[in-house]
Amino acid sequence: MQLPLETIQLARPSVRVTPPPSRPCRYYRILSRFDRIKNLDVELPGGGVNLEKGAAVKWKAEFGKTLKTCVVVAFRSASTVSSSSDGESDAEFVTGLKTRVEWTINALMAASTRHHLMSQVVKEHKEIESLVINERGGEGTVVMKSEGLKELRKTEAARDRIVEERVEKKQRSVVPSVRMSMRHAPSLKLKSGICLESATLVIVRPSEEYSDVGDDELATEAFAGSCMYGEAVAALLKRNKNTLDMNSF
Repeated sequence: MQLPLETIQLARPSVRVTPPPSRPCRYYRILSRFDRIKNLDVELPGGGVNLEKGAAVKWKAEFGKTLKTCVVVAFRSASTVSSSSDGESDAEFVTGLKTRVEWTINALMAASTRHHLMSQVVKEHKEIESLVINERGGEGTVVMKSEGLKELRKTEAARDRIVEERVEKKQRSVVPSVRMSMRHAPSLKLKSGICLESATLVIVRPSEEYSDVGDDELATEAFAGSCMYGEAVAALLKRNKNTLDMNSF
């Protein structure tokens, strides 16, 4: 079932995600032996997100002082046997929507945890011009470019006590209010012969000064090096989209 463009307002999420052990001081001590670091690529253990068997969620996020963009691709299962129908009932759509929102929140929380984890390193090593944080297993990637790194350092110096306490309590960066552009297919048959059930593509941007200009290029570039996920992105971009707003958390 294809729905027209619509906007749904979501309150603060109630999904719980078990974050990986957060030890920013450990990484800072290791890197303190280096005087000048220009490009830093870090691999961290995967998060404690519980997914049903066969499901997969893959994401890529860019940060500055806070979230800039996040692209999420997910599916419930993958096989070589396609579903008999690409349609779904209203009840199935609502149930699926809840799952898609949970997948997205999981990705945002995982990304913001890693952003917070490396913030002290970014603050202390002012020579870093590029930072990439990969999850072991390839589930997610956080990217910080030169301008984003400068933005974070400037913000860290001016951050007030209330915000600092909120960040330390959560052990992750605060996710701003966002708008999610969501596309999905109950059953998506790829050219490679693989069939993805409940295939989902979500492009997340902060609500403030929101614009979806460049969304297609952003999603395509995020998974350009991943054959199956890249193919899924290309197919899902042709689908109708729903737009959802979610408050900061």
